[in-house]
Amino acid sequence: MLRRFVWVAAALVFAPACKTECHPYGSVEGAWVSVSVGGNQSCGIKEDGTLLCWGGQYEDELCPPEEQFSQVSVGAEYACGVTTDHRALCWGQSRDGNLNAPAGEAVEVAAGESGEEPFSCGVAASDGTGICWGANTYGQLDIPDGLAHIDLGLSNGCGIEGGGALGIKCWGLGSWNANLAPKDGGYSEISLGAVHSCARKDDGTVVCWGGQGGIYTEMNLTDVPTGSYNRVAAGAFATCGIDSFDELVCWGNAADGVTVNPPDGTFVDVAVGGRLEQPQTQHACAIKSTGKMVCWGNDDDDQSTVNPDWN
Repeated sequence: MLRRFVWVAAALVFAPACKTECHPYGSVEGAWVSVSVGGNQSCGIKEDGTLLCWGGQYEDELCPPEEQFSQVSVGAEYACGVTTDHRALCWGQSRDGNLNAPAGEAVEVAAGESGEEPFSCGVAASDGTGICWGANTYGQLDIPDGLAHIDLGLSNGCGIEGGGALGIKCWGLGSWNANLAPKDGGYSEISLGAVHSCARKDDGTVVCWGGQGGIYTEMNLTDVPTGSYNRVAAGAFATCGIDSFDELVCWGNAADGVTVNPPDGTFVDVAVGGRLEQPQTQHACAIKSTGKMVCWGNDDDDQSTVNPDWN
């Protein structure tokens, strides 16, 4: 029951048609403030709210609406974001209604990792009232009430409860034990990959779960290096965190050098991507303390190449 929910499901918001080359901005100055990475696309937000995307494009994934954004989530061949005036918008490959973001006030959105069963979710108010749209073969639209932060995997989602407990709730199909979240509380950040999930506590502890079965067990996706963390980001088959020294620490699948060769320096945000059908293809992006964006790993579709005019 979606009580007190301000979204209006009958009013659908669609991204506009793609602009020439998708990027009419030219040179864009200012620091990057957030980044999100998907299968082979990357998107980042500048301090003035400008949203820019780069990498592979099949169906307008790199063509966000010309709005100012406060948050973005890149999924598999599509993305969703929240504008600075609190509207949810989605763009890219359209399937099963995954782009049909309801109208109304939104504070956070998440795009799923699956290209075959895509779905999206949003949180609309501080009480955690949420809604999901898109494919629902495995109950992935049945988001629990009372979540403050959310993220999505292939056919499941997990979120952090609002209020004092700050425990974790998951829904949908949690293959590879992806829904077996820890039962304690005190969490402030959550991030889902394709086959595993990670969450960070207020005290800097990071816990990961899932990734159990076949080749995924051998990737050691849940073996978090010792330390305290400021951020954590799970990708398809790897995870990166920003530790208490503001440096990058990565673990999991070593393909494309994501986990073995993260950039040096100090950082404020990080995101990891990859595609389920291509375990050897993954990349990551991170924002330095100076506000500069750096990406590394697979670059077959220029998903690790940031336009120098934007940096």
